[in-house]
Amino acid sequence: MNKDTIEGMNFPPNILQIFTLIGEFADKQNVKACVVGGFVRDMLLQKANYDIDIVIEGDAIPFAQSLSKELNTDCHVFDKFHTAKICINGLDVDFASARKEIYEYVGALPTVTLNATAKDDLFRRDFTINALALALNGENRFQIIDYFNGLDDLKNGLIRVMHEKSFEDDPTRLYRAVRFAHRFNFRMEPTTWQLYKQAIKAKVALRISIKRVAAELTKIFQEKHPGKIINQLKRAKLLSHFPCNIELRDLNYDCLKLKEAPDVATVYWICFLSFLQFNIRNSIIANMGLPHSMRLKIDDGLDALKKIPKQLLDLHCEDHIRLFDLLEKRCPEALAALVSFSLNKENINKVVYYTKHLMGIKPEITGKDLIDEGIEAGPHIRTILEYITELKLDGRCLTKQEELEIGKSIYKNIRS
Repeated sequence: MNKDTIEGMNFPPNILQIFTLIGEFADKQNVKACVVGGFVRDMLLQKANYDIDIVIEGDAIPFAQSLSKELNTDCHVFDKFHTAKICINGLDVDFASARKEIYEYVGALPTVTLNATAKDDLFRRDFTINALALALNGENRFQIIDYFNGLDDLKNGLIRVMHEKSFEDDPTRLYRAVRFAHRFNFRMEPTTWQLYKQAIKAKVALRISIKRVAAELTKIFQEKHPGKIINQLKRAKLLSHFPCNIELRDLNYDCLKLKEAPDVATVYWICFLSFLQFNIRNSIIANMGLPHSMRLKIDDGLDALKKIPKQLLDLHCEDHIRLFDLLEKRCPEALAALVSFSLNKENINKVVYYTKHLMGIKPEITGKDLIDEGIEAGPHIRTILEYITELKLDGRCLTKQEELEIGKSIYKNIRS
């Protein structure tokens, strides 16, 4: 692909300005800078991607720090990874030094060495379509850097590993190969397909931690149709860290019309983990390394899948207070998991009724408002607010002043 083709691509103006700024600064610093990773691949596929990773031949941290001073913006340094992040034109841009990786044994995390070339850095990527770069400065400014024929593979829809030990070095690439093949409707080229099957037969995936597998599955759950990917992984016996017979369908919760969009990966995790036997589930979840906030939602969702279907059986939509009490504390991910994976049509309609007509109903007044009216702090504050909520669930339209008067009346009766 030639220079004219790349310059003719329709970069958004802010991104073109970012690349121009970085390239001109790299020329001043006499270092080589290029864009790497998914941005370049997706740019060539004409897909939107605002995840911008820059590789510097040299030390990326002082480069990013100097650039941030020139642009009068903050620079965040991550010493552990020897990377830096600055915000340019409203977009976060990550800077990393070119590096080499050495894998001491199958499934090991790599030993990283710096002072490498851009070619060294690109060679450590998983597949040729992800080993493309866009030069930002020098004579090759805005030209594609393609050391490993990634352009041909991108054009021909092929997933190709960088070398024959790729899956052995990092078995998580087995999961990524399937994920990218499904995302782009690509196929593994013959040699890669043979290496993939050999790695599966050798059970190299069992040599990586459940934490690393979980990280790959979280990415898979963010794809369009993760169920198809999970089914392929199951057939390939790449889900041995999760001993259960998993059947994953696509999500279907649009009927809820939720104001707060659920986190899709969390909803899929709720379903996925619900297939595990209870006596092993907690220990598996504890070792998955998921963020705490996600763990809380998953726990809520798993609890909802266990309890809510039975509790909805003898409940009618007209019973607003009981329906509200049953669902009000459930996170959006739990509600989405219920309607996507667990409930029959009749009970889905009850949850839909809750989200459309009851969800979010609460008093206009707060506990502070009641205290400002001379009501002492105490458990009766909660009693008052719950009573007003029930009135509103029953269809009472109350002004803030009317709610205050009701609160004072209840408090008076409590005191007397």
